[in-house]
Amino acid sequence: MVPATDTSGREFEVFLSFRGSDTRNNFTSCLYRDMVEKGIRVFKDDEELRVGEKIEKLLKALSDSQIYIPIFSEDFASSAWCLRELTRMVDCTSKSDGKKEILPLFFDVKPEDVKSRTGLYSKALSKLEKEKKYDPDEVHRWRDALREVATRVGWRREGKEYGELIGLIVREVQLKLTGKDRSLPVHFVETDDLEDIVELLDADSHDHVLFVIINGIGGIGKSTLASVIFNRFRSKFSHSSFLEDVQSHDLLDMQKKLLSETLGSTSAQEIYDTNDGIDRIRRGLGDKKVLVVVDNVDEKKQLTNLAGSCDWFGPGSRIIVTVRDKSKIEHEEMQMRPSNYLPHPIKEMPLDRAIQLFNKHAFRSDTPPEDCSDLSAKVVSSIGRLPLTLEVVGSLFAGTGKSEWEKTLKDLIQVPHGDIRKTLMISIDKLDPERKNIFLDIACFCVGEDESYASYMWDDCEYSPQSAIRVLRLMSLIKIDENNKFWMHDELRYLGRYIVKEKNFKDAGKRTWVWIDEQTSRILRSDKEKPAVQALSLGITHDLTPEELAHFPELTFLGGERMNFIGDFKDSLPNLRWLSWRHCPLNLTATNLCPVGLVVLDLSESNITHDWVGWSQIEVPAHLTHVCFKFYHLTFAS
Repeated sequence: MVPATDTSGREFEVFLSFRGSDTRNNFTSCLYRDMVEKGIRVFKDDEELRVGEKIEKLLKALSDSQIYIPIFSEDFASSAWCLRELTRMVDCTSKSDGKKEILPLFFDVKPEDVKSRTGLYSKALSKLEKEKKYDPDEVHRWRDALREVATRVGWRREGKEYGELIGLIVREVQLKLTGKDRSLPVHFVETDDLEDIVELLDADSHDHVLFVIINGIGGIGKSTLASVIFNRFRSKFSHSSFLEDVQSHDLLDMQKKLLSETLGSTSAQEIYDTNDGIDRIRRGLGDKKVLVVVDNVDEKKQLTNLAGSCDWFGPGSRIIVTVRDKSKIEHEEMQMRPSNYLPHPIKEMPLDRAIQLFNKHAFRSDTPPEDCSDLSAKVVSSIGRLPLTLEVVGSLFAGTGKSEWEKTLKDLIQVPHGDIRKTLMISIDKLDPERKNIFLDIACFCVGEDESYASYMWDDCEYSPQSAIRVLRLMSLIKIDENNKFWMHDELRYLGRYIVKEKNFKDAGKRTWVWIDEQTSRILRSDKEKPAVQALSLGITHDLTPEELAHFPELTFLGGERMNFIGDFKDSLPNLRWLSWRHCPLNLTATNLCPVGLVVLDLSESNITHDWVGWSQIEVPAHLTHVCFKFYHLTFAS
């Protein structure tokens, strides 16, 4: 089977090199077939290709491929052909500017064997050298190539079954072949900041490590600017990673993401705390030229756990940090070596480009219709030049009829200039009650959640989620990312949560949506019934009891990563639709935990299996059609 050439002219993406007598008819054949079935264009080095004009095809495959997988078996070093392929791989990767890589598989050997530190490969090389038909210099190059490749991150069989090992390899290859470019706004307008950052970045340099600190108020375009820079320059670095919105994620998860995106998923295995993660990052990236974006930092510990110091990374590395207030991340080292930390406060968008951005959202064009030429300037002069407000307000104009534009403009003029929240409220106030409730659900609890699961809950509550989500997206109030998860700008999320708190600042128990932290935890202990509360999200460690939950009769959503259930929950939580219980404990002691109305059960990031003891305690209503279980990153729908 010969795959068709892709649009880049590359016929193959992956090159498999192996000793035919060792693995061709078993492991390699299975690996090849699985890759082809997954749509990966893979070249399998069969010996039949080593005659006549077919050698040219093999050499072209070596030159074209992005990923090389040498399968080191016991007899690999006995083949001059395999050794020549390996030497060619090393040569191709060294000249690829980080665009090609070798992922070795130590099949039935150890890295020490490949490095010729044991007798296995060293004897094979000595035998080839004694045969006199190979130049000693060439044998020396083979030995050097083996030693170099043996130090690279790859896989070890070590007793794994073929299916498990093949699954690990194919998933890693798919991850590396997937384009890592960041998605940019559809109506993107470039600003002068881009040129300034490019000059600061000095991406072609191979000397010292630089931290570029992009700071500015929320909504000014820090993350977008970082994404543009990442897309444009990541090819100049051997490894790259974009850590998005770190303030909303667990730091250990962010460390694993950094390692997975730079060194492969195997490098992030068996990391149990952030100190171990720091050590793994320093050891793994200390000699690599990397581009890392640490986006939306709001605490010093986030940066110190992900990119704590210049000596964590190799020469020429660039760390881009986006932050609202750069004083949040300043520490002693910045004062000691200020030349390594270059701040860049984002400038206000020029008037002409602000008008252009508004036009793109309001009229889907760089220029407005002829009879609306004055409208754009009036709106921009009223709301300011912040990209977020230009996008949201522009989308509001696009979603309303021309007859409403003058009224909307009048409302905007009455808002104090620069009052972002009041400006954004004009769009939110245009929503009908159902769509506003869905917007607030997303702002309070659903950012980062799968759109499908939230829709199951809303469907069951007799809302019309698809229509509402479509309107919210058209109004630029929410986005759905490439993983089908909700995304919302920080300013809009903060505003949504403020709207909820504003209904009752003093008594959280009278709000519809409640985030439980140390300040609000007392409402869990209160004996007073709280019928207003429909959603609880626990940000603290807490053991929930039937008595506590009985005081929330209308609870629809319950979530938390450090909560547990203690006691007998028979007839509890009659209205619960969504239970988000990540990192649930293995030793569940609660009994009769079976909410009759449940439609979404999220147990992701829990080390549970099909024979988990909890399955006997959690009874899921069998008659429902939208029950989802998520564990071990698998999804089952019944």
